[in-house]
Amino acid sequence: MGRKLNYIDYLVVISCISVVLLHANGVFWRHPAGRLWITSSLIECIFYFAVPIFFMISGATLMNYRTRYNSKEYLIKRIRRTLIPYLFWSCFAALLFLTFNKHGQIFSLDSVRGFDYSVIVSLIINIINNKFMGVYWFFLPLFVCYLSIIILSNFSKNYKILYFIAIWIFIAQFVLPFCANLFQLKINPVLTSSPMGSGFVLFVILGWILSKNQISNKYKLIFYLLGVISFFLRFTSLMLSPEFPAPINRLFSGYLNITTVFYSVAIFILSKMFLL
Repeated sequence: MGRKLNYIDYLVVISCISVVLLHANGVFWRHPAGRLWITSSLIECIFYFAVPIFFMISGATLMNYRTRYNSKEYLIKRIRRTLIPYLFWSCFAALLFLTFNKHGQIFSLDSVRGFDYSVIVSLIINIINNKFMGVYWFFLPLFVCYLSIIILSNFSKNYKILYFIAIWIFIAQFVLPFCANLFQLKINPVLTSSPMGSGFVLFVILGWILSKNQISNKYKLIFYLLGVISFFLRFTSLMLSPEFPAPINRLFSGYLNITTVFYSVAIFILSKMFLL
């Protein structure tokens, strides 16, 4: 008999389907008018939790990797499962662009054939920086999170330190940039720096904390309320966006946004409660 599925397994499936729906909803970024704008915005807002949930799942499943294997094996597993596929498919995407993209291409195939080393170096740098396949952006913060977990795993049972780091990241990379955007302020970049180097690490820490701790019904209701408010703030801001060609209102958009944190946390808690 196989292993019994738990809420993490279901969250993986739900998040995968959500990512597919988000990418199939490309019309949203063309800022259509009328009913199509309403429906595409709904899809964008409802399934926006997918990427944060993936990072939370990484935290929930990997923060205690030291109980199963050492850091060397941890890195080898991450390289095999993510880094190698990322590099392979990025190179494949680069080859397609070099061969078929005739307008606005980054390189010409003739210059590559000519063994221009500066072009080759630029090609490698652009592959590393994900310049050829935009949908692979997810891998770069994921690699940062994987490296951060090596450090964070040492504090997997010290929740006071994890809370401190989480609060620091939340204030520095979520609250301050949001306030700067809201009030059109300029903030010294030093103030928005945080430990571990990426705001996505917050989702890793939250995934671990939420997976290992029971939350009282009182706090569940608070997070559900914050999640619902966050959803409607984003959806309302989109509905108030001026029509095309005006840019889409991004005040409550972005994965490193306060509303995204609360909405994703609410989805995670809800899933744990009903799918455990």
